[in-house]
Amino acid sequence: MRIYLIISLLALLFSCSFAVWSATPLITKISKDDGLPTRYPRSLALSPEGVLWAAIKAEQGVNEWMGVAKITGKKIEMFLNEESELNASKTNDLLLNKENRLFVATEKGLRVLGTDGKFSRLGASRNLERLFLSTSGQLWGLGRDDVFKPFILRKTGESVEFFKLPDEGRRPISLYPLENGEAIIVAHEGIISFSKNKMKPLKLKKTPLWKRAVHDPDGPIPSIWIFHAAKSGDSVFLISHTRKLVESKNGIFKICAEGHFGGVIAGKAPETAFVRDYEGALFFWDGNVLKKLYKNEKKGNIGAMFLDSKETLWVEEDLSPEPHRISCFAPPYDNGPIVTFPLGTKDGYLSPGILTMQEDCAGGMWISTNDGIWHLEIKP
Repeated sequence: MRIYLIISLLALLFSCSFAVWSATPLITKISKDDGLPTRYPRSLALSPEGVLWAAIKAEQGVNEWMGVAKITGKKIEMFLNEESELNASKTNDLLLNKENRLFVATEKGLRVLGTDGKFSRLGASRNLERLFLSTSGQLWGLGRDDVFKPFILRKTGESVEFFKLPDEGRRPISLYPLENGEAIIVAHEGIISFSKNKMKPLKLKKTPLWKRAVHDPDGPIPSIWIFHAAKSGDSVFLISHTRKLVESKNGIFKICAEGHFGGVIAGKAPETAFVRDYEGALFFWDGNVLKKLYKNEKKGNIGAMFLDSKETLWVEEDLSPEPHRISCFAPPYDNGPIVTFPLGTKDGYLSPGILTMQEDCAGGMWISTNDGIWHLEIKP
């Protein structure tokens, strides 16, 4: 009797565990057939009420619609550039701040949506490409002026300031806001510390990011060339042409691992990171060791990665010539995907398959692709 009871309890435990991990993928697509003006929503933001905002990029050779779309369920409200006073032909990025105000980066500067449904300009008319928000809610931006000189934007209250980047920041990758109006800017050519309104390029010659410049027949290879970066706690993880994963913390650079890495995102815990390579492998840096978590069966390239608030890791897999797919991994991440979403999108001429991901309010994911917007849900 006791043996039978133990077996029954084990069977029940197994069935409950199986029910949790036997997830069913649910896919909803919003495209031109539903009224989306073009197929290239390049940036997404979601309000606490579930309203999705999208910055729309024009398709190649098609310039009649560029602006912002407001999506509520299947209802799409379009904010045209002139009608809504965006007054810009390119909408590059957008975000919602902590007060649920919508800010848009355009080729003619920063815009904010008012309660009257009209956009107004904040600051000078400069080509703004990326927006960032600090933990305290301060708005930052990256852009290039008319002669392609890069700059950063910082908004304090209703004041908007611009600061030019030095030569080490000619091609910025990302900006990481700190507190007290400070920031770290990572560019292909270097790393810049922004403090007390001054730019200070870090000296990288004696770090693992540096190697002697080479004059290759296909073109010169510089001594510093950073591909990817991610900030986790006080650490910034960097991938460069030296084929090393490098951690920078408090001015000290150390090699975490060597390999042909293709991307990095921050982990949940400080000083941790998820890393992908160019052979379809996924890794986790726990602060001491780089652990291999997964490798897809076709050695396809791993693209976009996103860690949501529930610690589910969403990973894009490019299995060309087959369509892309999204695979979801749950902690400890080394048991393979708990669910896979097959997508019909492939790399395009103007963009990769997936442009950005935006977590929803219920454990799902909004995904912007070169073929419209997809909503993915995981149902046990």
